[in-house]
Formats: sequence, structure tokens, C-alpha cells
Amino acid sequence: MKTPDKRSEKPGKGKVEGNAAEPDGLMRFRKVASAVLTVDRTKVLRAEAKERAKRKTED
Repeated sequence: MKTPDKRSEKPGKGKVEGNAAEPDGLMRFRKVASAVLTVDRTKVLRAEAKERAKRKTED
């Protein structure tokens, strides 16, 4: 079976639907998970920047 197109069939609907077989809750979970990952990445990047700054002041 061919997977349905990710984009919504109806124009002007506003919200882009995911896979038709996928429940709404899973889409919401994915969005939250990606947001959490972004936050984690930001924390890591900040920590790395601090380390770099420390090294520069030590030199």
C-alpha cells in the first residue's frame, strides 16, 4: 500500500496533517520530543561555548 501524501489534500486548511494512519496524539508527542531535543542541543552548545571561553582566558 502506498503511503498517503504528507501534505493535506484540502487547500487553506492551515494545519498540515501527518500520515493518515498516525493519530493526532503521536504527532503532538513528536513535536514535543523535537522541542525537548532542541532544548538539550542548546544546553550542550552553551556548555561548549563556556568551555571555549575558559580556554581562551587561560591562554
